[in-house]
Amino acid sequence: MELWARGPLGDSVDFLCACVESQTVAKAFGRMFQMERCLNGFIPGSAHMPRGYGQLGCSGFVLVDGQGRFLSKRTQAFLQVGEEAFGDLESVLRVHLQSTPLAGTPQLGSDADNSSGEYPYGVGCVAVVEGLAKEPSLNGRKCRVLGFDPAAGRFRVELLTEGLTAGTGRLLALRPCSLAPFVQTLSARSTPAVAAAAGAPAEVVAPVASISGVKCVGVACMDEEHDRCTDAINDLLAAVRSHEHAVRSQDAAGKRARVSSSEGKVSDASAKKCLAVVLDELGDHFAHEEALMKEHRFGGDGAFGALVGHAADHERILDLARREVDRVAPGESGKASAGGEVAPEVDPEVAWALARAFLEHAEKFDKLYEGQIPASAI
Repeated sequence: MELWARGPLGDSVDFLCACVESQTVAKAFGRMFQMERCLNGFIPGSAHMPRGYGQLGCSGFVLVDGQGRFLSKRTQAFLQVGEEAFGDLESVLRVHLQSTPLAGTPQLGSDADNSSGEYPYGVGCVAVVEGLAKEPSLNGRKCRVLGFDPAAGRFRVELLTEGLTAGTGRLLALRPCSLAPFVQTLSARSTPAVAAAAGAPAEVVAPVASISGVKCVGVACMDEEHDRCTDAINDLLAAVRSHEHAVRSQDAAGKRARVSSSEGKVSDASAKKCLAVVLDELGDHFAHEEALMKEHRFGGDGAFGALVGHAADHERILDLARREVDRVAPGESGKASAGGEVAPEVDPEVAWALARAFLEHAEKFDKLYEGQIPASAI
């Protein structure tokens, strides 16, 4: 938010960071992120917490217009879509700031407030109609966002065909609470193998050779576990790199053929074992870390506590590893199926995504408890 406040958006948008821990933590955040343009504050107690809306920033931002009306009670969440969440907010803000009133569109929408799941979309995004009282038959229909009318506080949308391939020509003007996100169920930060199966485009993930420099948090047992997780991830990266090199060598020699047995799968078998080790190491470390946080009362135990977001990011990373373990698991280790097919190979992009996710988590989450948990904690 400090970068946004210092940039062009800062000329038209006020950014507020409201700490739910304490004034001490708020000041630490201010120093950590060098807050100068972003307004840095704190909520002094539970009696001052918002009612009916709000979540930690990693679960989505709250967006309010100049008249104090909610444009969004929850934008896309970093814990769900990663860095795309920041681009989504920028897109929403620009649409709101640049849009002009849109006339001649029928006004539909629920008058009831909706405290969860709603957020505005950039132009061209697909959304789902929900909560319409006047035309309930439209609820569940997919639509494409055409723009936002700040004066009316409504999105202009066009209903789509069932296949989402074309517009129907019917236009609506909907309140933000009458739109819901359209989410295709893919694994976290979808990879080519998973996206292809779902018929969706994949995000390009840059290769990662190895990782190092994982944040030292000053708690001996946690730093040791960080090292073990780093070693496990680097072993996985090396295994998938070795397997890719073997496959390329076979292709170059003109010997690449469909493998119907465990022969020739040594490198990939190693990658699968390494992937399982990564999942075990991360699972053990995350469970231990959360237990220490609870024991030393870091992050609180309420819905807005730092522990909630921290644990949610743990689950995001574990889910990525679990999905890949399940995807590549053969019926019996190392054996082909009855039809002669072997289990899929470990997707290198999943290994790269896991490496990045672990580094990002250490930098954005783990450093927050540095100095808050005794160095000798076990």
